[in-house]
Amino acid sequence: MKQRVITAILLILLVVPCVIIGSYPFYLLAMAFICLASYEIMRLFDQKWPKWAVYSIYLFFLLTVVLAIIDPLKAISLSIVFLMYLFLLLIIFPQIQFEHIGLIFMIYFLAILTVISLLICQKIDRMVVVLI
Repeated sequence: MKQRVITAILLILLVVPCVIIGSYPFYLLAMAFICLASYEIMRLFDQKWPKWAVYSIYLFFLLTVVLAIIDPLKAISLSIVFLMYLFLLLIIFPQIQFEHIGLIFMIYFLAILTVISLLICQKIDRMVVVLI
């Protein structure tokens, strides 16, 4: 219980200033949370799947996040390639279930859309500042 309270206080001290400041600190914090959450999700499959498959999925995820920052449309195109890669894993390994593929792709796509929407919000913020 004590550790949870300490963690909550530290997270509040980290999150509240980033939300108040907004812009880059908030976007960086959001992307860090997205990457940490995807890592935790992939740990669910550590025992059931080959290690290289888990790490390759996580690498795909990080590559797409970086690509989303550079060019959001290419990141969405890469997500189609990622879906094909997941189906290839489904065909090759019998221990991988279709439900797992669907869960991973849903989380992956929601995270990528979140990154893209944060970048769009950042561009809108800049336009509002220029107009003012």
